[in-house]
Amino acid sequence: MGRAAHTTWNAYIEFYSQGTFISDWWFDGNGNFFWGRPDTIDPGGRQLWELKSEGCLAESSCRLGAEKQLGRYVVIGDGYRTGDALSVGLASGSITQYSADGKYRFEFTYRGGGLVGYTGSEMPQPRSVPYPNPFPLLGPFPKRRPPYGG
Repeated sequence: MGRAAHTTWNAYIEFYSQGTFISDWWFDGNGNFFWGRPDTIDPGGRQLWELKSEGCLAESSCRLGAEKQLGRYVVIGDGYRTGDALSVGLASGSITQYSADGKYRFEFTYRGGGLVGYTGSEMPQPRSVPYPNPFPLLGPFPKRRPPYGG
């Protein structure tokens, strides 16, 4: 589900920023190579965000790892800082987005220090229901005649 969450987040960011943010890329196009891939880069505002599951952010060792990861990107990226909630549309709390294939529902929440948490759930899929045939065969039909010459 993590890959689907990242793909959904990237699509949201692409739409929200009108194509000015970069998602899941090694460099920012301005000469900064991050030695890793920040989940979201704002080259104009010089901000970085990292997306993690709420389960990870609730566990202290995992959250610490995420903070170190983002901190490394900030140190390597000349003049960058951790992103704020307003710049990614999360100032009012959280947003709900659906994966492009409709299989998952995600809720994204800003958790401070450039970290964005997500929770996800599978959407119930419609069951396949056989449709009644609107043209039932009316029969009986006459037997087929034998092939020519047979």
